[in-house]
Parts: sequence; structure tokens; C-alpha cells
Amino acid sequence: MRSKIVSSPSWRRVRMHPDAEVHEYCTLHQCVIGKGAVVMERVSLRRCVVAPGAFINAGSVLENVFVGRSAQIGPNCSIVGIWHEIDEDGPSFAHTEAVRGRI
Repeated sequence: MRSKIVSSPSWRRVRMHPDAEVHEYCTLHQCVIGKGAVVMERVSLRRCVVAPGAFINAGSVLENVFVGRSAQIGPNCSIVGIWHEIDEDGPSFAHTEAVRGRI
């Protein structure tokens, strides 16, 4: 079976299984889409892995996320996986030096 692609999504460095389905107006950057996965319209994925059988509903935004096998993401969800370096003073964020010590 060939991948079902509705319209032309904006793609950069995407690997997609032939049985995956991506709908219209999607933006995909540095992603892997597994067998049987469904990505509905207006979804934005950046640096994500979508495991086989996963379903991502319309309007969702995911970044730095692994979506598990057969997982279902509801419509209009935002899931952003972030991490920061941790040193002896705790996590360091952008501009930490300027605000360290203040609450």
C-alpha cells in the first residue's frame, strides 16, 4: 500500500512508512511516521517519532515528542517535550545567569 497524502504538507527531513496517512495542511520537520499512523489536518510535528498505529487528531502541535504505539492524541493538543541542563544549582534555562538567585 502506498502512503496516503492529502494535499502537499510542508516537509523537511521526514521518513514515513508507506502505510502511514498524512492529511492536508500539515507541517512536518525532522520526523519519523510509523506504519499505520494517522496524522490529521493542520498538525505540526517537529522532531517527533510517531509509532505504528498512533493517531494524531486535527490542529495538534507536538515538538520533541515520542508518540507511542497505538496512542491517540486529541484535537488541538499542544505537547512540547523540553529539557534543560541540570547542574549543582538546578536546571539552567535561557538567560539563567541574569536571573539566578531571584524568585
